[in-house]
Amino acid sequence: MRKLIAILFVTALLLSPHSLIFLTKADATARARGVIRAVDLRAATVAIYTRNDETVVLATNESTHITRNGERATLEDLHQGDGAIALYNPSTLVASEIEARGEDGSTLVRVEGVIAAVDTGASTVTIDPTRSVQTSGVTAMAAGDPVTLHVTANTSITLDGRPARLDDLSRGFSAGASYNPDNFEAARIAAEGFAELRGVIRDVGFVLHTLTVEPSTGGPAITLNVGPNTPISLNDRPATLEDLRRG
Repeated sequence: MRKLIAILFVTALLLSPHSLIFLTKADATARARGVIRAVDLRAATVAIYTRNDETVVLATNESTHITRNGERATLEDLHQGDGAIALYNPSTLVASEIEARGEDGSTLVRVEGVIAAVDTGASTVTIDPTRSVQTSGVTAMAAGDPVTLHVTANTSITLDGRPARLDDLSRGFSAGASYNPDNFEAARIAAEGFAELRGVIRDVGFVLHTLTVEPSTGGPAITLNVGPNTPISLNDRPATLEDLRRG
C-alpha cells in the first residue's frame, strides 16, 4: 500500500504544472560558442560571433558568472577577439555563464586625482594626478603631470557611485581612472562630485566645527565646515575633530 501511494505521489508530481514549469526552465538554456565581437560596458552586454555566422548579443547582470583564461573575471576583463562559450536564456538573452579565453592584453594603469578638464567634443577627460601608480613594471604619469584619457563607447563611467556620461563630469571633481598605457583609452572612470583637497592642517575650530587646510599645491588656505556626519580618520583609524592638530 505504501509503495502504491509513493508511486501515485511521484506520478502526480511529474504531471503537476509546477514540475512542467521546472522542466521547461531546465530546457531553456542555450549555448553560444564563438568569438567576442564587442563588449559594451555601459549596456552590460557582450556580442559573440558564433560558428553559425550569427551574432548573439547577450546581457549580463550581477548573477552572471564570468571567467577568462580559467580565472574569475568581470565584463571589463573581456576583449574583442577572445574565444567564448556562453550559456544564456534564449527568451531574455541574459547570460548565466561566460567562459572566455584569449591573450593577456596590456596591464591597465590607474591614476587618481582631480579632473582638470572635460572635452565632450574630443571625448577626453584630463586628470591631474595626486600620486603615481606602478603596476607590473608599468608606471603611470608622475604626480603633477596631467593625464588626458580618451573616452570610448566601452568606457564605464560612474559619478558618486551611479552610472554617468562624460558630460556629467566637471572640472574639480575627484576621480580615479584605469586606462591602457599604450593608447590612453580609459576602461573605467569613477568620479565624485566633491573636490579633493590635500595639504597641511593650519587650524582646527572646535567651537565652530571648522578645519583650515593649506593646500599642498599652493594657494591660500581653505576653511571647511565639518558636519556631524563627516567621516574623520587619523592614521587610518576612526577619529573626531578634537583628535586633529595643527601641522
